[in-house]
Amino acid sequence: MQKKKQPTSVTSLRDRLSYLWLALGILLLPFANVRWTIPLAAWLVPIFLLRFVRTQPLLRGILLVLLATVLVLTIELQGFFPLPGALNYLAPIGFGVGFGVLATLPYLLDRLITPRLGGMPGTLVFPLAVTTVLYLSALVNLFGTFGNPAYTQYGNLPLMQLVSVTGLWGIVFVMSWLASLVNWACCSIVVCWHLC
Repeated sequence: MQKKKQPTSVTSLRDRLSYLWLALGILLLPFANVRWTIPLAAWLVPIFLLRFVRTQPLLRGILLVLLATVLVLTIELQGFFPLPGALNYLAPIGFGVGFGVLATLPYLLDRLITPRLGGMPGTLVFPLAVTTVLYLSALVNLFGTFGNPAYTQYGNLPLMQLVSVTGLWGIVFVMSWLASLVNWACCSIVVCWHLC
């Protein structure tokens, strides 16, 4: 007979903090891209959402991030595209779902691949996934690089220098890698406290 794991204050604390990461990610998401841009929010949102996804069961974490992303993008894009009649209300839903799925895909890939690699190589999964998804999206998307988080960093001179060498994809990679590194460091430190 297998022993059942008893809920402890540690796991309940982890779960409460997990939903705090989701809440912070949702609060900052409207300011991380497209319409109301705050450059710092674009750096923080992936940190919080990645932390949430990594501390939840796979399906629950991915579905909640997908739902949050779709809802925030749908609300954010209302009235953004001047379209006639009902299209003005329906198009943001379609764009929200499409961009929401694309934005959530790197979190799914990270969740599936990072545990197998572990350590420092595992920190490269999320930034490579984000950069690849955005690059491939730009190739087939009629809007090109619309919604690319690199645009939020306009005016940051060191990052503008990076753009001159790597294009938008260098900034996307660095922003995503920071999120992965922070989560790796957090997990490495917190393992000592048995909260990760």
